[in-house]
Amino acid sequence: MRGGADAMSVLDLMAVLGYTATIFSIGYMLGYNANKQK
Repeated sequence: MRGGADAMSVLDLMAVLGYTATIFSIGYMLGYNANKQK
């Protein structure tokens, strides 16, 4: 394996984790605000 391939896969993994965390955070905040308004 080449270091470049490893670095790219790590960056891809970080990007996926960051994207998932962002979507989860936004969904959580929207759900929290919706529950507060009831």
